[in-house]
Amino acid sequence: MGYVLPGLSVLMGLYWAVKAFGYRLWVLNGPGGGLFPLIAGILAIIFGVVMIMRRYRTKKKSDFSVKSIFPVVSVIGIIIASYIIGLIPSLGVFIIAWMVFYEKEPWLKSTAVGIGTALVFYLVFDLWLAVPLPMGLFELI
Repeated sequence: MGYVLPGLSVLMGLYWAVKAFGYRLWVLNGPGGGLFPLIAGILAIIFGVVMIMRRYRTKKKSDFSVKSIFPVVSVIGIIIASYIIGLIPSLGVFIIAWMVFYEKEPWLKSTAVGIGTALVFYLVFDLWLAVPLPMGLFELI
């Protein structure tokens, strides 16, 4: 079981790195929409491989906890929700839910951070970089 999450990290990194080439990596005088996914994919691959090698060398039996599944389930939930309500709102909802249910933060603080983060994502990726993000059902409007 100790190889599952690092293996998923490598697979997701490969997916991000390959999909990044579908966007432009560099446009005119700045980064394009594919540069960040390419960097994130390469880092996910490197960290996954390092974790696999570390686990193989130590041969230590890993302690399994249900809490260790939450990040993977959350990412899958964000991907599914991005096709329904869009990527930016689903990230905002994820941050609120993570802070309230996992980190045990108050609702008001969590909501402020989630909305603020979604707003920053919108300003940076949609307005400034003009990255085509999934809009979910809002694309039909």
